[in-house]
Formats: sequence, structure tokens, C-alpha cells
Amino acid sequence: MAYEIKIKIVLNRGRDIVPMFTEFGQQLKQYDYLAHLHSKKSVYNKEVIDSWCSYLFNSLFGSAANIQKIYSLLIENNNLGIIYPQIYHRLPYFACTWLANKS
Repeated sequence: MAYEIKIKIVLNRGRDIVPMFTEFGQQLKQYDYLAHLHSKKSVYNKEVIDSWCSYLFNSLFGSAANIQKIYSLLIENNNLGIIYPQIYHRLPYFACTWLANKS
């Protein structure tokens, strides 16, 4: 099976979500479900970011049971549109705010 990979360089505005939807929104409409993982370098603390990324990945995709649970929740509840794990305990609260992206 061949896959087409599209890469676009975008402005660093709107966190990771805005560029994804503004640049790839039309293509994403063809899917019923979408998994979005955002990894990044951080000025805060490399150890925390590395373990945070592992926490996010394992919480969502760490087992077939996790993935099945996510699909079941989305299929059974039409009002549900996003699923994400609880905030990572080592991540400082301010990292979950708009920071410099507010404007």
C-alpha cells in the first residue's frame, strides 16, 4: 500500500492545532476519526517534556484496549468530539495556557 505524505512549512501561530486545520483541513475531512500527536522541543524542561510525550502516547495508544475504548466512546456518544488524557502531573500549569500564542 502506498501512502502520500504532505509536508508544509507553516507559521508558528495557534499552537499545533491551527496550522493543522488551516493547512490540511480539506484533506482531513475525508476521515471519520483523527489522531493528532504533537511533540515538540521546549524551553521549559527537556526531562519533563520527554516523559510527558511518553505519557500522552501510552495513555492514548499504549494498548489495543486503550484504542478500542477510545473508538467505543466516540461511536457511542455523538456529542463527544475529542478525547485526551488528564494533565501530566510533572507539567507546570502555565504550560497549558496560551503563553505567547494568545494574540
